[in-house]
Amino acid sequence: MRVRACLENYSQNRNYIPIEKYYELCEQNGFADRDQLISLSRYLHDLGVCLHFHEDDLLKKILILKPEWGTTAVYTALDTQAVKENMGRFSRTQLNDIWSDSEYADMQGELLQLMVNFKLCYPIPGSNNEYIAPQLLDIEQPEYDWDDSNNLLLRYHYDFMPKGILTRFIVEMHRFIEGQKLVWKNGVVLNNGSARAEVIEYYHKGEIRIRVSGNRCRDLLMVVSHELDEINASYDRLRDKCHKLTPCQCNPCKVSDEPYFFPIARLYKALEVGTYQIQCQSSFKNVDVRQLLYDVQNPINISEPISSKREEVLKSAEIFTARHKESWQVQTEYKIRSDVQQRIRLSKTLSELPKVQFEQLIFVLDAPHEYLAGDTSAQGNRAIDLLNWVKGPGGCGMSELEAVLAAITQ
Repeated sequence: MRVRACLENYSQNRNYIPIEKYYELCEQNGFADRDQLISLSRYLHDLGVCLHFHEDDLLKKILILKPEWGTTAVYTALDTQAVKENMGRFSRTQLNDIWSDSEYADMQGELLQLMVNFKLCYPIPGSNNEYIAPQLLDIEQPEYDWDDSNNLLLRYHYDFMPKGILTRFIVEMHRFIEGQKLVWKNGVVLNNGSARAEVIEYYHKGEIRIRVSGNRCRDLLMVVSHELDEINASYDRLRDKCHKLTPCQCNPCKVSDEPYFFPIARLYKALEVGTYQIQCQSSFKNVDVRQLLYDVQNPINISEPISSKREEVLKSAEIFTARHKESWQVQTEYKIRSDVQQRIRLSKTLSELPKVQFEQLIFVLDAPHEYLAGDTSAQGNRAIDLLNWVKGPGGCGMSELEAVLAAITQ
């Protein structure tokens, strides 16, 4: 592709170009329609050739020709000792000092916005240009009171749990962090004014546990669940490996500290085959499947086909969540594609991989050497080349790359 070749040629001595220059290059190569140009930049963005966030008011004005340039700047900020010692809290003034080199000095605002787009930090509400990077938060859980009565519970269990799920969740829901203080590396307490939600990640168990208390707690639970569902759906590898669980409602389980949890997918399956009672595996008592899935005061009309009813309920939940997010002023302004986040993480991992393991990875994946920079090139550049091949038409795909990488590094 001629435009791609031009951009790669420019990247030899430039880290980014203004959007006007990109338009000019496209027009010189036969592309004139503005929508066509944006579609092309989106395609190149997905391939990892460049970064272009056309929906972001600041970043849409530039094309980042070297993704590794942006990621290096971002992780330089996160690896700064002062930021680490302050548990991930930093100011815009600190970033100006961190990015004072000529390579970054004219792009400090854009680089900060890149961090926000990558879900690596969020602005602290009510502060003066201060931010938090959740992955650097204190590991110690703060002390707080909790009303254990009449809690709604939900769990997510992962056969394989990627790192960063809770970090992304915290960034997305940061406006509701209680007092902007009840947040730590593995958990967060949210408050929407009428209910509270405690969301804690148990990474060693492959679980996220949620409990909600207060008035209209079902509403808050629905929003929390919807946000986690969206994050989980962005990981291709989690398909059929993430299980959403709801607690049993039999009398022994209601008073138990460890109730039995039913996989929600199993409950839907039971309804689809016309089974409305299911046995608790703890008390061995039968419970109503419909009570487990829906509000007891609004039971399913069993005369309706369950498949259509399920779609209706899910659609209602989606509409409900959107409305409540708007009413609670949760503005997710910067949605980036999950594959970009994946590439950023893998780019950093591959760049820092010992050379022997990196070469072993190339050998096992059977990556064609003509796609990679020479052995004398910087490993960061070779990592980007490898990712471009993996994502390309003839590549092995991200799932295989991650599987081989895990096998090599374990």
